[in-house]
Amino acid sequence: MISIEVHTEELEEYLSQVELQVMAMQQTLIDVAHIVELNVQPLVPVDTGRLMGSFVAVPTGKSSQGWVEVEIGYSVHDPRDNYDYAEYTHTGIDYRTGSEIQWKKPSAQREYLIKGIVRSEDESMRLIEGDYLSLFKGAKR
Repeated sequence: MISIEVHTEELEEYLSQVELQVMAMQQTLIDVAHIVELNVQPLVPVDTGRLMGSFVAVPTGKSSQGWVEVEIGYSVHDPRDNYDYAEYTHTGIDYRTGSEIQWKKPSAQREYLIKGIVRSEDESMRLIEGDYLSLFKGAKR
């Protein structure tokens, strides 16, 4: 009888490091989400705490394609009819009348989340690129 052994310590250490790197990348994406939030806040049409306080950055883990994901957005339901208040403030269309909403806040803009993401692009990409490149520093060949 022949005994074959496979030592997996190095593999387990490698997998542990990969998991730490995935967690670090998720944290980077959460940091990016907060950069987006800072760029979105001035554009949000209303200054009420309900909408401003509803920004979320939720790590969703790894996608089926292997991507690390964090979902961001606003969501506040109107207690009168349970309609998502954040959605119609984002579109700028009053869902009750179908007409464009005229916001009183001078910096208010329709599609504030999209515009905030675009405004955040350069800083966000620097963070993501730096985190990604750090994965290769000191990597074994």
